[in-house]
Amino acid sequence: MILLIIPWLGIKSLNSMKAFLIEGQAQAQLLTAQGIASLLNDRPEFFYDIPRTADGFAELPLYPAATRLTLDGYDEDWHHLHKFTQHFGAADQSLRFSLLLSEKSGYLYGFIKVNDNTQVTRHPGYLRMDNSDHVRLYLKADDGRDKRILITFEGYGNITAFKMDEDWQYAEPGAPEYRVKGYVVLHRDGYHLEFRLPLNLLGASKQLGIEVADVSDADTREVTGTVGTFPRSSNFPVRQPNIYNPVIVRSTAAETFLAGLQEDNARLWIMDNRQRVRAVAGKLDADNTDETPQENSLWRRMLRYLTTDMSDGRTSGGDPNPDLVHTRSDNIYLSALAGQPGTESRPAGDGRSNIITAAYPITADNQVVGALLLEKSTANIL
Repeated sequence: MILLIIPWLGIKSLNSMKAFLIEGQAQAQLLTAQGIASLLNDRPEFFYDIPRTADGFAELPLYPAATRLTLDGYDEDWHHLHKFTQHFGAADQSLRFSLLLSEKSGYLYGFIKVNDNTQVTRHPGYLRMDNSDHVRLYLKADDGRDKRILITFEGYGNITAFKMDEDWQYAEPGAPEYRVKGYVVLHRDGYHLEFRLPLNLLGASKQLGIEVADVSDADTREVTGTVGTFPRSSNFPVRQPNIYNPVIVRSTAAETFLAGLQEDNARLWIMDNRQRVRAVAGKLDADNTDETPQENSLWRRMLRYLTTDMSDGRTSGGDPNPDLVHTRSDNIYLSALAGQPGTESRPAGDGRSNIITAAYPITADNQVVGALLLEKSTANIL
């Protein structure tokens, strides 16, 4: 009986040591998060560069592309972003579309899937641009003036874009808008259109509206319906002039700032008070799940079972992917927005260690404008 007590006492001792080490790491992280957050206080430029969303207007987030996006009209290279698809138009309407937006190397990428059972492509002999199915891009110049770009196509293949007049009928004098490139693939029930444009075309306001226009009759060639990202309801009987959807782009200035503060085996997040990610920097130990044969030995696995799988207090939850996340709603982050710094622990993606998150509020003009999150894996201390 005494011999059985010895390993039990050993396990209890290991778990007590683990809890002590984790608590020490959590307190150290909270102090570090407080120091970094103090450097971010009274820096409103990291948080106020996004226009507030107009009532009823969807935000259009740009998710960083994890791979190279090829303009070919197929979405295989978008597979990691599919869960962020936005849909516009009622499900029972014949005209509707889904939208994915991404950002890579200073370019905005878009993938539009249009449901349209009466396709009419552009006739090259017609001067008017609105006599075939097309996509309209509403943008803002830096001086606040509206910019209109129409994307059209003559069939399967490359698209052509034009700067348009106020009525979306005729192209402005000059060459097509070659900065907008894309490719379309026609299907029996619609078409898939993939496009790219420089982010600086959005202007300082970072606003964008996307509208799909449908022409159903190849003889009359009149626009019979439109569906856009902006609302059309009893409160908005027509498209509201000068109001487009805010495009949510991570703050370049904030990410540059964090890059100078990051440390090994840690990840930093700057969040604003509307649950949006403004910047991410760093990498966690737990992001790397490679393991040598020695580390995966029977003894190592048994020790891991005793100190991890049999220990208490593990919380549920996944590990947010910094390449894809647009928003977070962790309780620790929400508490920081309420002015309460703190720490929490969750299982890491490797299934072996935990990730400790320390959160501290960031203030400007005596108000909480965001939070600094510092994440570290417990892999090293364990």
